[in-house]
Order: sequence, then structure tokens, then C-alpha cells
Amino acid sequence: MAEIDTAAGAKFYIGPQNSVADDATAYGLLSFTEVTPVEDLGEWGDTHTGVPFTSLGDSRTQELKGSVTGGTLPVVVGLDETDAGQIAVKAALPVKGQYAFKVELALKGGESTPVTYFFRGLVMSFTKNVGSADNVVRATINVSVNSDEVYVAAT
Repeated sequence: MAEIDTAAGAKFYIGPQNSVADDATAYGLLSFTEVTPVEDLGEWGDTHTGVPFTSLGDSRTQELKGSVTGGTLPVVVGLDETDAGQIAVKAALPVKGQYAFKVELALKGGESTPVTYFFRGLVMSFTKNVGSADNVVRATINVSVNSDEVYVAAT
């Protein structure tokens, strides 16, 4: 039976500006700052662009695989103007260079290190949402994933 788990305990980090890290060793040498408090870590992952081609002879449209995008990771946080991670994300917003990012899943029983994902990307937005009277003031951070994801298994 597959082992699935909840997202509770997952963490999101921003690292330094970096355009070369591409394996667990290189990412492991970097310093990361946790962004808190995170409410929702959206989805990311490689997606191919569909490239359609319609043959005149049989009027059949075929779709081929085109370029790949890592997607845009939306991260919803409770707005905290004093959080070091949120401050680092806002500082990265006007920068055109790549930053290193890390997502850690929660530790399960018997693990000493969590499942970890590393990637490089750009902070594309940091938008605030005040909402209604009974809302927590939130911000949404959108990170464009521009590298292969590096997966590190839990130990």
C-alpha cells in the first residue's frame, strides 16, 4: 500500500541568488531562510506545452510535446512584515536573477531528515489580500520554477 501523508508540517524556504546549483550537494551548501507562516504550498512540476499540427489530408489534429515549464508555485502566507523569509522574498521581487528554493515535507516517524525538494526560480509577485472582517490578512507569493527539481529522499 502506498504511503501518503498530510501537508501539515511542510516548510518553504528561500535561498540566495543562484543560477548554478543543480544537485543535492550544491543546494546543500547554500543557506536558506524559512518563510512563515505558510498556509498553502500550491503545486508545481514539469508540464509540456502542447504543439498542435493539423494534417490537411485527413483533417486530423495531432498534438506533440513542446517545451517544458516547471510552472508557477503559489505560496499563501499570513502577512507578517517582520518575518525574515517574507522580507527576503520581497527583496527578491525586483531582481531578475534566479534564487534557490527549498520545500521540506513533514518528518514521519523514524525519519531524521525530511523529504526535500530544491529548485531555482524567480519571485514573480508578492500580493496582499486583506479580505473581509473575519479574514486573516494574507499574501500570495508566486515563484516561477525555472530549473529541474532536485528530490532528496527522507532518511
